[in-house]
Amino acid sequence: MAQRRSSVEKRRTLFWAIFSLLSASFLFQLFLRHFYLRPLRFDSASLEKTITKGSLVFLEEKSYDEVQKGEIVRVFHPEGGEIFCRVVATEGSKVSIVNGIFYLDGKAATPQTSSETIFPKEMSNRDHYPLTEIRPGYFFCLHDNWEHTYDSRLWGPFAISSVTGKVKYQGILFRRLDARS
Repeated sequence: MAQRRSSVEKRRTLFWAIFSLLSASFLFQLFLRHFYLRPLRFDSASLEKTITKGSLVFLEEKSYDEVQKGEIVRVFHPEGGEIFCRVVATEGSKVSIVNGIFYLDGKAATPQTSSETIFPKEMSNRDHYPLTEIRPGYFFCLHDNWEHTYDSRLWGPFAISSVTGKVKYQGILFRRLDARS
């Protein structure tokens, strides 16, 4: 009888250990999601070189006082929605786009259209943007895939206060995405 009671107590102890572990894990995930990182399925091809459509990303949601060149941010745009884009210039920088080539402080920079067709200035800002100096508190952002996306070429520089989150990690192995990677 004592041996049977011992077996029942072992099972009960094991049950509570597993239940406690699962509960702690659930609460930890809830805490992370609510206070720090939010998992999202990325449903756009706008950053296709870095984040493929359908990828899982982790977004840090909070208010920001600054952004760094290279970061992927989520911003409110003037038409009332949100977009993800890459910060390519911060305050004090001078930007322009001429015939599909992005210029940062007078030098051709990496982001450029992969399109064979360059639209004329009169038709679209996609491949042309006038020389603009980024004011304090603002930044200029572009997508990796220019073909069918809207960003600072359409709406101009964004206010830092319009940033609602930064993509920090991508995928199952949590590849870090920030200005240093």
